[in-house]
Amino acid sequence: MRKYNISELIKLFQNRLIENSSQENAGRLLLNSIAIPLEIDVSADMISSLVKQKIDVQKKLRDATVKEEDLTEILNYFAEQVMPDLNQHLLDDLCNEIKRLLLADLSVSVAKQDQVISLLNENKVTEFLVSAFVYALHKPNKLTKKMQSPSNNTMDAGFISDYTALITEVHNRCPLCQDALTKTIKGQTVEKYRVVKIYLDELLADASAAHLSLIKKSASSNQVALCRDCAENHLISAQLADCVFLFDLKQSFLQTSLYRDAINHFVLESEIKEVIQALAQLDRFDGLQNLSLEPLNVKKKIKSENVILLDEIMRDVLQYYRFIEETFAQFGKFNLIASEVQTAFRKLAVECVAQSDIKSYLAEWILNKSKVTNNAINRRVCHIIVAFFVQNCEVFDEIPE
Repeated sequence: MRKYNISELIKLFQNRLIENSSQENAGRLLLNSIAIPLEIDVSADMISSLVKQKIDVQKKLRDATVKEEDLTEILNYFAEQVMPDLNQHLLDDLCNEIKRLLLADLSVSVAKQDQVISLLNENKVTEFLVSAFVYALHKPNKLTKKMQSPSNNTMDAGFISDYTALITEVHNRCPLCQDALTKTIKGQTVEKYRVVKIYLDELLADASAAHLSLIKKSASSNQVALCRDCAENHLISAQLADCVFLFDLKQSFLQTSLYRDAINHFVLESEIKEVIQALAQLDRFDGLQNLSLEPLNVKKKIKSENVILLDEIMRDVLQYYRFIEETFAQFGKFNLIASEVQTAFRKLAVECVAQSDIKSYLAEWILNKSKVTNNAINRRVCHIIVAFFVQNCEVFDEIPE
């Protein structure tokens, strides 16, 4: 699994820089924030050795980041030299990758994770990048035999970094203790999970043939999202029986989801048609908006921290968009209904910060407007219809880059 260190950070920055997009230039740009005042030459060999994890950061460089005044100088350097060279279209991606790397490395304390990530949550992007960079300087970078993966380990190459699917498959709950994996606090999503290998490297060879077959087909079969406490316990003390239990538990989650989705798909189409028919029979449409005809990718309208919301919307759009579009065409009044939905969204957007709250309120609004029975199925249907309007551009605006 990737470790949080200066090697990884240089590579993350490299792919988002404009003028200094080479490995050597990216490393030099970052390290010069400390090296220039110390008159240390940041050579190509130094950068290469750091990226290849042959050496640790020089002690003299690390020591120069301990005092508060040192951090102020680094912050000024980043603001003047690093930030202008970052591709603004990829800045959110960079921050999100650094955040995920912090959360994935079990050697990073929860206190340090919270300290660094809180800066990003407060939209202090430059401070976040400086804090992440300085912390990486002090982390072990040089590979030792203990740190290296076994030569026969086939898992790391396929270890995925997009955790949305892993969180969704366990319904945002730790499968071992049922604690929530993400929470929304003051409109911000706080991640309380770690993604771990189910069969640890030293136990993988003892897995059953059936389990090994699944793992060879997809590395994600051997990954699971757990709360931080359960993840730590698993990595420290898991025995073969624990791995077998957790692997089978994950498979049961996946199988249950397949059955539920197959059944729900047919049930929900009938209910969707009923709600849309009820909306088409409405006589009054107040405060109509001019409709936007510019298509936008859903991912450009959902904030990066709302991974669960994005996954829900994308899943519903993929399954039901065409059916809803055809149903609206059957009953008519689509433009009027779409404009009404957009009006409701505009009103909610003034009062709500969290996108998940806006989606929930809009679903409730559709439920009330259609006057269908208020039950679990119809509430689910209304959320699906909101997802349709997100894709269709009546709900949520493009997030400025």
